[in-house]
Amino acid sequence: MPAFIDAHVHLVMAGLSLDQVDLGAVDGRRAFERTIADAAARLDREDPSRTRWIEAWGWSAERWAAEGGADPDRTWFAAAGSRPAIAWRMDRHACVLNDAAIAAVERRHPGLPVFPGGAVRRDAAGRPTGLLVEANAWRQAQPEVPAPDAPRRRAAVRAAARHLHHFGVATVGAMEYAREVREAILPEAATLPLRVRLTLLDRDWPIDPSLAARLNEEIEALGPRAAAWTKVIGFKAFADGTLGLRTARMLEPYLDAAPSRGMLVELALDGHLDAWARLVHASGLSPAIHAIGDEALRRSLDAYASLDADAGVAAPPRIEHAQTLDRGDLPRVRGRMLSMQPLHRVEDALVAPRALGEARLAGFFAFRSLQEAGAILAFGSDWPIVAPDAIEAVRSAVTARIADGRVFRPQESITPQAALLAHTRDAARCLGLASTGMLREGLDADLVVLDRDPISAEWLDSPPRVLATIVGGEAVFDPHGVLA
Repeated sequence: MPAFIDAHVHLVMAGLSLDQVDLGAVDGRRAFERTIADAAARLDREDPSRTRWIEAWGWSAERWAAEGGADPDRTWFAAAGSRPAIAWRMDRHACVLNDAAIAAVERRHPGLPVFPGGAVRRDAAGRPTGLLVEANAWRQAQPEVPAPDAPRRRAAVRAAARHLHHFGVATVGAMEYAREVREAILPEAATLPLRVRLTLLDRDWPIDPSLAARLNEEIEALGPRAAAWTKVIGFKAFADGTLGLRTARMLEPYLDAAPSRGMLVELALDGHLDAWARLVHASGLSPAIHAIGDEALRRSLDAYASLDADAGVAAPPRIEHAQTLDRGDLPRVRGRMLSMQPLHRVEDALVAPRALGEARLAGFFAFRSLQEAGAILAFGSDWPIVAPDAIEAVRSAVTARIADGRVFRPQESITPQAALLAHTRDAARCLGLASTGMLREGLDADLVVLDRDPISAEWLDSPPRVLATIVGGEAVFDPHGVLA
């Protein structure tokens, strides 16, 4: 069948994460501390000067709900000693720092002031716990972490491509900063066996849309192969946060965090989202808005209301995630591109009932309702937030199985054919690609070989397996020799 297309990854970050401390399987404080201790011991051998940070990611307090579900704090890093340490939540919208890392951040930001669209958690005495949320995580903490050099980031891009091939993925929509595009992706573009459609994360207002054109000129200068496989197609903005942190912006308060309705962030908070969308679109580019809460989704639909999805742009306007919506907004999604991640549902369904309540679950990951209302669904992973496992994503959308093994709201499941199209043909449309995503003479030979028919497979208990991946007519993954 056509190779899978992942409409939403963070290519450089994902490649780097393959070598970072993985907290995804951690189920409580004891396991968290043990994992950090192992990482600290390894780094002490490799870096006796103690200048390298411990970088970890993937934790979620939902996984240790039996212990009370408390978020980690600076005291969980005792084994790191004086070595700075940072651990990102699974959604990368919050991080927790140890004392050494807090001190490093406070040298530039004394007292850890709260940024607009952010938060700093503090204990009863007013001291920072180490947990920074949204803008404070991105704009205070992240800049203090020593950045890997360009060769390491280039190697991360190659490693990411190899990892994606294991899952049958031949094309990605990558969300990257312009610096990463220039320093890590462009140097690999002439030979990387992965088709990459880039959306720029640079979003300081006012943005410079010509940045995309300049990058595309640099790509074209690398030769026809790079120009055919790699292209900048748009810009991305954030309207809100995430459900797990209760920072996704809702129309009504969270049941378990009232009176909070979450937060608007960045351009949505500043009132520039509509103007940003018009500027990007008028430049012939695709605006992509991160919107998880139902109010954020409504504001995104408002921003796109006057935009023609097919008006000569590189790719259509997109809403990223669209995890919750008010059912009254269903008629407004007709013809709109919704870039969704079924594997986010696997985790977020654990918290949705107590966060949203039964009535609002009708708009939670409403795949079938959205499809019936005329929305175009394009599937992806948001890797490294979750694994770029297209088979598991299709399985989630088809079966409605979630992390604890339950089947959750199966009335919003879709057919295998619809889910596969969302990860192939419609993901190609989302990224402005006309030459891939289907099996047709004259199109790119991007193929995946499965061990059984995906339409008739029993997806709940026996989903298909990827046996081989072909990109541009060349085998890039064939561990069993099925293509020999």
